[in-house]
This record gives sequence, structure tokens and C-alpha cells, in this order.
Amino acid sequence: MVVKALKEHSISIVAIIIVLALLFTSIYVLFFSSVWVEGTVDHKTLAGTKGDATYTLVMVTPYGLDIEPSVSDLFNASMTNLTITPEIEQELQSRGYQLYYVANIRARSHDPVNGLYPGQTEGLFTSKEIFNRLSISEDIEYQVSYFHSNWVTGMR
Repeated sequence: MVVKALKEHSISIVAIIIVLALLFTSIYVLFFSSVWVEGTVDHKTLAGTKGDATYTLVMVTPYGLDIEPSVSDLFNASMTNLTITPEIEQELQSRGYQLYYVANIRARSHDPVNGLYPGQTEGLFTSKEIFNRLSISEDIEYQVSYFHSNWVTGMR
């Protein structure tokens, strides 16, 4: 009777260990794993929210810049790329904009995090530092994580 109780108890402990291992693996995949994807920068956008409205402040495409008239004094339409300096960022924030940096990237390899296949384009948020490093039509390798699926978290 005692031996039978010990066997049943050890089976329960093994089951608990298996469940905990699966739980920890799922948490790791969700919060800590990431993938590297190859892509081409299609265009990039500096967006800003002010109140309840969202504005495309500047969009950089292979054909040039599209500039929101209310911020045209800060940008030169003949620029071929866009770098946001601390001074420009501070001026836009002083005008009441909360800024968002978006890169539209055409995948050249599969992106399982965002469900992209080669040839598909997705707008992904970036940091200002990554945004400033990107050039239109540039081939890049970028990192996305399962925790922040629509964010570029790294670039090489």
C-alpha cells in the first residue's frame, strides 16, 4: 500500500515538472526569443500624434520627401534621406507632437514573428537611432522579437 502511494506520488511530481518546463519554455519564447530577417527599406515615416490625431510629418520614399506643411520649416524637400537630430526632435515635441519612427520594410526572407513572406511589406516601429541608420532601398538584416512583434529591435 505504501509502495503504491509512493509510485502515484512520483508520477504526479513528474507531471508537474513537465508542465512547469513547458510553461517556462513558452514564457522564454514569448518574451526573450527573437529572429533576424533580411529585408529592403521601402520607405520610412516620421509620424506624430497631437491630441487624438496622428499625422505623417515626413515620409521618405525613393522619389523624395513628402513633408507635412505645418513642419516644412524644419525639413529640406531636396533631402535624399532623413536623419532626425536632437534639435528637430525637441522642436517637434515643443510643438506638441509625440513622435513615432516607422520603417516600411519589404521582406526578403520569412519573418515568422509578423507573418511576412518574401516580397511582402510591413510598417515596423523603430527607435530613433535605428531610423536614422536606415536608407531607402537599402538591404538590411533586422531583428524582431515575439514580445515586440511590430518593432525592429536590432539591425546589422
